[in-house]
Amino acid sequence: MAHDYNPGVNRSTRTLLIGALVLGVAATVIAIALRGQRAPTMWAQKDSSVLVFSPDGKTLATWGHGGYDLWDVATEKRRLRIETARDLDRGAIAFSPDGKLVAACTGEKLQWKLVDAETGAPVCDIEGEWVGTGAEFSRDGRWLLTSSGTWDVATGKVARRYEDARVVGFALEGHHVLVERGDAHREIDDLSPGAGPVRVLEDWHDTKTLTISPDGGSIASIVSGTVRVSDLATLTTKEVLPSGLLPHGLGWRGDGKVLAVAGVNGARVIDVATGKPVVSIEGAWQTATFSPRGGVVSLAAMQPRTLLIDATTGATVREIPGSGQVVWSSDGRTLAWMPLTAGSEDSSKAVRLIDVSGMPR
Repeated sequence: MAHDYNPGVNRSTRTLLIGALVLGVAATVIAIALRGQRAPTMWAQKDSSVLVFSPDGKTLATWGHGGYDLWDVATEKRRLRIETARDLDRGAIAFSPDGKLVAACTGEKLQWKLVDAETGAPVCDIEGEWVGTGAEFSRDGRWLLTSSGTWDVATGKVARRYEDARVVGFALEGHHVLVERGDAHREIDDLSPGAGPVRVLEDWHDTKTLTISPDGGSIASIVSGTVRVSDLATLTTKEVLPSGLLPHGLGWRGDGKVLAVAGVNGARVIDVATGKPVVSIEGAWQTATFSPRGGVVSLAAMQPRTLLIDATTGATVREIPGSGQVVWSSDGRTLAWMPLTAGSEDSSKAVRLIDVSGMPR
């Protein structure tokens, strides 16, 4: 049977096929580039730094527009909202170690309350006004602290108030509190009934950054451009990184044996016992954060990018465009990333969840 030949139709067909092929290739490239990164459906206020995972990693808390949002990580749907005063200009929230309670700053005078993390039902109000933001539960869940004092979780009553001082965090066995007074004075206060006198650490002039190791046994600090590590049990201090890096941010590995340092002249992963660098990274960096199991360090750059590196080899595992805040889920499988700033015409910024389950943890 004879077939009619029409060159115009054949050229049109070939053009359509080539166009479809090009579009298919482009879609594949985009899919590969975005692999593991979900489209943002969660939001936070543009000036907020609240980004907190629950202990089981199933819930992410953000703050903005008159309340805290608790998001289901699996579905990225909001499952709970905790309302705050409309004129609250700073948000802060913390989960109890078992994930059943949430401590949230809700009032314009920085009043706090404890609520049920599943239902949002109020459990109790925290007594008094809190000076400062940020909160932390003790490892046994008995105590709650902010930068101005500690409270009994069962009753909401004041356990300690620290006048003209700042509470840094829980230390040692978990019932000790590290308190900062002035520029050169640090105290370790034991919350146990009948405890002895406060222990004092001196000679802390020109301290820029201070962070407690996850096990509570050590503190790392940036003092006069150097990095120092102090053993809180023996009250001894040693220098682990001399000046020259111009350090800006510190991050502990979970076991307290390795410290990541972000600086203007590079980043280092340091073995605390020997003081020797395990990994050196070039660039200008602001923050350094270990994954829960210590296999990866996230570095937020002064340029618009966030880098994930292998903590033992220094190899780049992943690069995230844009400079942002990074928070790891407790199992190390999910990364929450929030840009440092929002668009000038928007009062919100998107929060992205990135699947990192295939990376070293």
